[in-house]
This record gives sequence, C-alpha cells and structure tokens, in this order.
Amino acid sequence: MRLNKQTLRGDIIGGITVAIVALPLALAFGMQSMPGDPNAAAAGLYGAIFCGIFATLFGATHGLINGPTAAMIVVLANAYNNAGYHGFIMSMLLAGALQILLGLLKLGKYVHYIPKPVVVGFTNGIAITIFTGQFTDFSTSPILALVVISIMFIPIIAEWVNHFKTNKTCDKIKGFFKVIPASLIGLIAAVAVAIFLIPGAEVITDRAVIPTGFPKFLMPVFTNLNWSVILSSSVSLCLLASIESLLSAVIVDDMLDQKSNPNRELVGQGIGNMIAPLFGGLIGTGAIVRSAVNVNNGGKTKLSGIIHALIILLIVVCFAWITAYIPMAALAGILMVTAFKMMEFDSFLKIGKVPVADSLVMLVTMIVTVLEDLIVGVACGTVLALVFTVIRMMNAKKKAQPDEKTASLFFGNVKKICEQLEQETEAGVYFDMSKFSFVDETAVESLIALKNNFEKKGQKLILYGANEEITKVFEKLKHSQDFLYDSIEAAAAK
Repeated sequence: MRLNKQTLRGDIIGGITVAIVALPLALAFGMQSMPGDPNAAAAGLYGAIFCGIFATLFGATHGLINGPTAAMIVVLANAYNNAGYHGFIMSMLLAGALQILLGLLKLGKYVHYIPKPVVVGFTNGIAITIFTGQFTDFSTSPILALVVISIMFIPIIAEWVNHFKTNKTCDKIKGFFKVIPASLIGLIAAVAVAIFLIPGAEVITDRAVIPTGFPKFLMPVFTNLNWSVILSSSVSLCLLASIESLLSAVIVDDMLDQKSNPNRELVGQGIGNMIAPLFGGLIGTGAIVRSAVNVNNGGKTKLSGIIHALIILLIVVCFAWITAYIPMAALAGILMVTAFKMMEFDSFLKIGKVPVADSLVMLVTMIVTVLEDLIVGVACGTVLALVFTVIRMMNAKKKAQPDEKTASLFFGNVKKICEQLEQETEAGVYFDMSKFSFVDETAVESLIALKNNFEKKGQKLILYGANEEITKVFEKLKHSQDFLYDSIEAAAAK
C-alpha cells in the first residue's frame, strides 16, 4: 500500500470520522452477537480493529470500511447459542477460510448473479429481525432509547424535507451531522441523561467486561465441539459475509469511479476474518453505510480504513473507561435506527410497478429470512426467481411466431451485457431492445446504473425498440424519458 500525498488529508479525516461512527456500532453488534457473554463488547471492538486492518490491507477495494455489521448479528448469535463459545470461534475461522477458498477459485464474480429482489428481500428481512430483537434492551429504559432515536432521526427528517423542497436549514443540519455523527451525539446525550436523571439504568458493564489493553492471542480449541452446527454456521457466515462485502465493494467502486477485483476482495475479507477470531473479535464484512461516510468525508484509499481501525484501538487502550457509562437502551436505540435505515422502503412502493414475479420474490425472501434464516431466504428467493424466469421464457416462446427468436434480459445475463456496453467509447451508445421479450427488475436497475455511469463520463446510453411490456416496466419506474425510444430513428432525432 503506497501513501498518496494528494489523498492523505482526506483519508485521515475520513478514517477519524468513520471511527466515531463505528465505535458505538461495534459495541452494539458485539453485545447482540454474543448474548450474555462478558466478552461481547470486546468482541465487537476487536472485530472492528482486526477486520478494519487486515481485510482492508489484503482486500481490493479502496475506500471500503470493514468490520462487524448488522446483517451478521442474526447468524452470529445463532452460532454462539448453538455451538458454544469455542464452536462460535471455530465457525468464524472456517468462514474466513471458506472466503479465501472462494476467492482463490475466482467465484467472486458470481455475486452479480443474485437477483436484485433477493438482495432487497434479505436486507429487509435482516432489518426486521434486528429491529424486533431490540425490544428487551429498549424496555430497560425506553426514555434513553428514545433520546438516541430522536437525535438520530433529525438528519433523516432533514433529508426527507429536502427531498420535497430544498431548505437551507435542513442543509445546515445535514452538514452538521456529517461532521459529528448523529449516533455519537445520541449516545453522549443518553449517557448524560442516564447519569443525571436515570442513574439506575442498566449499562454495558452490567453485562460485559470492557477491554482496557491490547487484544491477546487466543489458541483455538479443536476438541469436544459440535461440528454439525459449526459447519452449517460457517457456510452461512461465509456466504453472508461474501455477499455483503462484494455488494459493498460494488457501491464504493461506483462512488469512487474505480473497479476492484472481487476475487481478491474475498481473499482479503477471508484473511481478516481468520485473524479477528484469534484475538477474540467478531468477523466482519464491507460495511455500506460506514464506507459511504468514509468516502463522503474524503477517504479514497485503503489508508482510511486502516486509520479508522487504529483510532478504535487507541480508544480501547486509552479511553475504554468511558464505555462503562453507556446504557444498554442507548445501544438498542442505535440498532433500531440502523435497522430502519437498512430497510428498502422503496421496494414496497415499487409493488405494482415492477413485474409481479419480482415483487413476489422480494416478499418471499424477506418473509423466509425473518421466519427461518438468511441462507434459506436467499436460496428460496433465488430458486423462485429462476422458476419465474423459466415460466416467462416459455410464455414468450408460445406468443412468438414460429420463426421468431425470443430472448430475455434478466439477472442471469444483464451483467455480461452491461460489461460489453461499457467497452463502447462513442458519445452515444445505442442498444437494440427489440430482440428481448421481457426484462426483470435486476435488468432494469442495471441498465439505469449503466446509464448514470455513462453520463458521468460524458456519454449517453440510449435504448430503442422495446416491446410494450418492457416499455411499461420502464414507464412505471419513471425511467423511460430520454432513455427509451420506439426506434433508432426516434432516438437519433433527439
């Protein structure tokens, strides 16, 4: 990793800022992943430190922040409860090893073949599970939880107001909370209220031991373990961590206009996730929200992610005593708002606009994720998406003329088509849609993202010749204007 003087200042500011955001989240994720364990808070912090350093150093994506995430809580807690502490550590080690194997086998590219409705469905499902799981800690002091929630909602409300009408006050509010994260302000406010008004509120140290020094190496235990639980948990953790990390990498790549290697990213994530448990830390993934905070505050290289981890280490070594005053209800409030922000509410507004099959896939994935678990939810959603695609292909073939060839644009082939289009260098790139009988939501979203990327480069992507069914999908999503035309002549006339 080379130091770049041009990006150094932004990396330092981004790293420090995101460390402040990550600290309360790491504590909260640790407490939820290892319920009742006195080492839970330390596990969250150590996970942020070791994943933040090693997954970042050996990974491929500049600007990506690595550490424990909300999506991992459910699977980690299940592994901890069913495999015991040492089985829990072994599950994480094996998950990291499997990630390295996936990267070496060059399987990272296949994350793009997960249908968009499945991704949205499991994100919503995890958000619901996390939110409902906070009720116990919320009830220990609802006032403190509501203090945090209220403060964290201030920038969210400002964003909503600005969405309808630009407001200078809202812009100032948003600017303020970009400098000082709402979660940190909420946490400080909750601590102050707890000390002066509700002194008996349950705090972190009532349940966990806060680390006060450098993490120590833990020798894994290989005997008397429940290997059936360990193996199933490790596969689930590996898949979840890989999917979330690669999706996060795609988003950061778009933000920084770069292209990272998904296979190298998996290897880096795996290395970080094998080292963290050896020092009592949780495994992690690329974190979408924290990465966005980092990039928006100037972080552009791997250095920002490493600085974020070192700042957390400094806080653990020198200022760990502060965490003794943090109420459990405050952490519950942070996680509730985090879960709320994870929810893809737009996916419910799209029901009736996107193809019915895609809405059903999203809902089934979400429901199964909540009632069963993430991996089963993703599997059910993906299989259902394939079934619907085959049915639609068969129906299109029946409707076609005997000598007419039909094709479909869906989650299985749209990535390759977009990559081919990206190679074009002309100012206007025309794509003939007449050969396709239908599109799914993944294809529409991919083409829209490609159109936006083209515009950043000063190019235009123009679709033409789409049939009535495809045109309706674009129109319902309000993406047809200056993008989709009846014919190449109509497009050229614009």
